[in-house]
Amino acid sequence: FNYAVSLAIRDQLKSINNRPARKWQLLSQVNNVTDIEIAKDLITFTDPYNPLSIYGRWDLGYGWTTTPKTVPDGSIDAKTAAASMLSNLSDLKGVLNIDSGNTSFWMKYGTPVVNGKPFIWSESQWHTQKLRDIPDVMDGDYHLLKTRID
Repeated sequence: FNYAVSLAIRDQLKSINNRPARKWQLLSQVNNVTDIEIAKDLITFTDPYNPLSIYGRWDLGYGWTTTPKTVPDGSIDAKTAAASMLSNLSDLKGVLNIDSGNTSFWMKYGTPVVNGKPFIWSESQWHTQKLRDIPDVMDGDYHLLKTRID
């Protein structure tokens, strides 16, 4: 969530924080994280009254921002890991092995769900534009990803 280098680039480009609620949403809930399931819920948190959240959507046309806009944009993935999950990574030799049983982090690929629905292209205001090599709906669960290396 906003690595230091991202913040430096943001400052150099003089960009604005167009999702101001995101930071306080994270900071107000991060101390409640006690296990990986709570961490997964936090990183995919979306307030239905402010979909420009930690895991957010811009397509709905509402939410707290200094630059209101509606665009077919938003989160499509979330990654969650615990320090204990990463401890074995330092022992890897870096040898490619597609059958490796080593795991890295949890990943969810899908748009935020607001009022029970993910982003659905065919129901959006952009439905008349050609959809190129992207599914109509991107919604999914978390999966524990394998490293594919030993």
